[in-house]
Amino acid sequence: MQAVLDHHEQGGWLGCPEFVAVVAAYYQRHVCRASPWPACVENAFAGMNAAIYEAMWGVSEFGPVTGVLRDFDVRGRLGQIAVPALVTAGRYDEARPDRMRAVADELPDAELAIFESSSHMAFVEEREAYVSRLRGFLRRNDAR
Repeated sequence: MQAVLDHHEQGGWLGCPEFVAVVAAYYQRHVCRASPWPACVENAFAGMNAAIYEAMWGVSEFGPVTGVLRDFDVRGRLGQIAVPALVTAGRYDEARPDRMRAVADELPDAELAIFESSSHMAFVEEREAYVSRLRGFLRRNDAR
């Protein structure tokens, strides 16, 4: 899969069916594992502004970031956040649980919730568990 991504990115062939198929397989594993995707996910991708995405990230999220976010890094500053935070990730998330643990560890008052059957969209894939965890977090921190 990585070789297909690299080859097509280098050639600028991002609309090629082979490239699109590899991206779709990646998204099925690490962005939303629901099958078929619910309408809310389909609508989100269908309505995505590709020009803005490319300006922010570059031609693809798989290669080096070449957009305006290429040098954006708030690590080292997360400790300045003075409110409780709920950091979430799915076990199969493209934002890997170990990386989200590092984010939670840097925040002064954070909880980490890993959703074991989800990828990036735990709020879709494990909706009841996600909403329950979020409501609990909000109840515990409402008075603060």
